[in-house]
Amino acid sequence: MIILKHEFLKIIKNKKLLASIILLPIVLTLLISFMGSASTEKEKKNKTFDVYVVANKLEKSSFEVNDSLTVNIIPTDETDYQKIVDTVDMKNSGVLVINDSIEYYYDTTSRRGEKIGELLKSSFESEYYYLINNKTINMVDVKQNEEKQNAAVLMLPYMLVLNLVAVVSSFATNMIAEEKENKTFSKILLTPIKSYRIIFSKSICAMVCGIISATIYISSYYFENKFLFKNDSMEMISIDLNKLVLIILISLFISILIANIGVICSLLAKNIKEAKSYISPLIIICSILGMMSYFRVGTVNTNLYALPIYNFCILLQDILLNNMQINNFIMYLLSICFLIVLSIFILLYSMQKEEVRN
Repeated sequence: MIILKHEFLKIIKNKKLLASIILLPIVLTLLISFMGSASTEKEKKNKTFDVYVVANKLEKSSFEVNDSLTVNIIPTDETDYQKIVDTVDMKNSGVLVINDSIEYYYDTTSRRGEKIGELLKSSFESEYYYLINNKTINMVDVKQNEEKQNAAVLMLPYMLVLNLVAVVSSFATNMIAEEKENKTFSKILLTPIKSYRIIFSKSICAMVCGIISATIYISSYYFENKFLFKNDSMEMISIDLNKLVLIILISLFISILIANIGVICSLLAKNIKEAKSYISPLIIICSILGMMSYFRVGTVNTNLYALPIYNFCILLQDILLNNMQINNFIMYLLSICFLIVLSIFILLYSMQKEEVRN
């Protein structure tokens, strides 16, 4: 506890390190939010939304949702709704099929599709009751763009990984290397406190900083899109309390691993510069693995949830899209726990070396 208190006091006094915990995640989420807002504005420029209706005895019509959006009801002779889905722009279109049952097909990645479907329910009930016959309109997601996930869902995990790696590795590499540089590390080891407690206290401190930064990252993204940019895509990737807890949980494990590796690099180095040169390859590898998740296509084989960093990103994507499978989550935990245990053994082994203590 003494070491932990000492390290946290050092962080509070170091304005640069403190700023990296708070400001870095906010800047990253502002960047993502701005990109999402720009995408929303681009979509809003299209002032019409076409609904193709597969039904008999229906004339072409339209109605205004507001000053910036008009919905066109377009009857079609095509009986196969899938052909319509494949040929029209489902970002700005929907397909209503009226048979024994009534289905409204829309693309969930369209910010308008579902809203228009809800409006159609009330519109058809009042204007086309002779076709409806008291039937309920069922909403069906065609998932036309399932392989082209929402950009924010792809970008959020990647940026979170960069944020965690930058914050945690920076703290972890500085903690021991700085003391070695100042010739105080060997004196700390002479105190009654056991050496492994000193090392793990420093690792825990770096991990806690990462969790705080990750929480700020997710929270700032939520509030920026909800109140500042008012981005409609938040409806697609809403972050409730359960999701936030899950995200913090999986961030906890990856933070522990990065902190342990950072402390190992700091132990092996003689000064801060050398420690940073040791950690640099890790940062590059994490960036590449994180970037791989950005090009994810459709579902991912369960075995890939064992690949460090990449598994964190794709699992976070699953959580945001409500597609998380328990077997994938277990695979992630087994993989990351194995690496954490391995890093602890390496950490304890490194502490036994005489040259590391000096």
